[in-house]
Amino acid sequence: MQTVIQKLSEIETAATRIMDDAAAKKKQMDQKYQDDCNDFDKSLDEETAKRLDQLRKDLGAAAEHDLEDINAKTAKSLENLDREYERQHEIWAEQIFNHLIRK
Repeated sequence: MQTVIQKLSEIETAATRIMDDAAAKKKQMDQKYQDDCNDFDKSLDEETAKRLDQLRKDLGAAAEHDLEDINAKTAKSLENLDREYERQHEIWAEQIFNHLIRK
């Protein structure tokens, strides 16, 4: 009977060791998983920040280009209006004058 109890005690001790080892391995695996998740999150954050920065730069360049186009078109329109005024201002003044006198 004593040997059976001793064998059961040895089995329980071995089972306890196995369970402790499994718990330690599980803890290591959990830590590795957490570290991997943290590394992935950090990498994703960095990649996202770089991409957003590039998109902001691209959008800024596109906006600058559009603004330059608008400025060029506005300058051309103003030049055309100035030319038309120089060519027509005397006629317009006379037409306004005649219109006012007739009323």
